[in-house]
Formats: sequence, structure tokens, C-alpha cells
Amino acid sequence: KFRQSHPALRLGEFITVTTIQSRLFANLRTYQDETLVVVINTSSESISEYRIAVNETSLLPGEYRFETVFGPDIKTTIVVDEVGGFNLEPDFSIPAYETIIFELIPSSEK
Repeated sequence: KFRQSHPALRLGEFITVTTIQSRLFANLRTYQDETLVVVINTSSESISEYRIAVNETSLLPGEYRFETVFGPDIKTTIVVDEVGGFNLEPDFSIPAYETIIFELIPSSEK
């Protein structure tokens, strides 16, 4: 049911995201006006030193809110550059074996 309520998880563009951690996988999923970042910790330990980065996407430049739609409630912001890239070095940990799904929402939207 969760996948049905978020079409970006089933359809559209799939981009692998850099994390600099071998046990942390992430991807960016976009479909129409929905953009999600899926982060999966495959380690038996919490991961606190990592980044979430992508060089180029179809995102428009500007500030975006990173809001949790699945997993622990985490909120932060990113700035997307002119080619749709961004680099986030979060100040929050990803718990062991946890999957977190964030929605990227333009800061101009409420």
C-alpha cells in the first residue's frame, strides 16, 4: 500500500546516489512532481558519517526540504545546483538495518 501511494517508488527515473559508505545504499526516485530519496543501511551498526550526493538530476535549482515519509522523523534542507546536483552531509545517523525514505519538497511549497 505504501508503494501505491508513492508512484516515484514504482515509476519514473532512478538515479544511484553517492553515500561514501560501503554498507549504505541510496537512490533518487522521481516521477512527475514527486521526488524521493531512499536510504538503506545494510550494516548491523548505526552509520553517522556519510553523505548523500548526486551530480546531476532533473530537479530545478533552489532550496528543498528533506522530509521523512518512511522511517524516523528527520527534517533538513539541501540546495540543488544549476544541473540538479546536491550534496548533503547529514547530522543524523541511519540506524542499523533501517530504511528511510525522504521526500524532496521545494522550500517555496508549504
